[in-house]
Amino acid sequence: MDEIALLCSACSKSFSYAPTADDKSTPCPACNEAVTMPSPRLRTVKWYYLFEDEEVGPVKFAQMQRIASKGLIGEDTPIRAEGMKDTLPAKKLPQLFAGVKVKPTPRKAKTEPIVEIEPCFPGCLISPERLRIDVSPVTQTVRFWVTPLTEGDLDEACVRIFYRGRLVEELPTPTKVVKRTWGYVCIAAGLGWPIFQWVAQRLGWSPMDEINEGFPVVGRLFESIGVTAGSLLIGGVLLAIGGLIYRLTRPIEANQSEVPLLA
Repeated sequence: MDEIALLCSACSKSFSYAPTADDKSTPCPACNEAVTMPSPRLRTVKWYYLFEDEEVGPVKFAQMQRIASKGLIGEDTPIRAEGMKDTLPAKKLPQLFAGVKVKPTPRKAKTEPIVEIEPCFPGCLISPERLRIDVSPVTQTVRFWVTPLTEGDLDEACVRIFYRGRLVEELPTPTKVVKRTWGYVCIAAGLGWPIFQWVAQRLGWSPMDEINEGFPVVGRLFESIGVTAGSLLIGGVLLAIGGLIYRLTRPIEANQSEVPLLA
């Protein structure tokens, strides 16, 4: 038989004893007073108890006593015997805590699903500097406006996540800041070229003549397709170059990160 813990009511000493099926009492080793045994059914039936919102079991009575001695079962912990549907608080079974100083079952602190997000990009202005968000939804989107004041690689850029004022995660976000000035210039020139050529011709100056002198091959191409088509072609080429620069320097979306924030 498994040893169970017994508490002597006369001297308040606890001791272990391995009872047989017929034992109803046993003398206390300290004062020799008779200590009543838990009923045979109590000792032999299997038990279940609640731990962190999950039912654990079945376990023997002696095992449950040892679990209680480690503080994993408190006075308010719901328990039930095998075959029972309803639970009862463990304090209804005082034999369970023989010789154990029992504290009430601590209540789990309520988890606050609020975190603070703080992007950190050296050499950049960020608005807002930090945001509080509720992470209860499965996915959450946060937007910050980042204005670069520098160029080049920002290897130390990161996003920091705070929970209850404590830094819980730092997500590296290496970033490269580039200018798109030439892209905008080419797009503007492509859109404005036909107008520019028309105004120049009205003022007595022909840009196409300059192109013919500097680039004879291009000049012959324009003569074959016509001045108007050539002007549109130049505008189209400038637009294409500007669009390419714009695309190559576009912001790249970072991969989504899954962080066990409240684990």
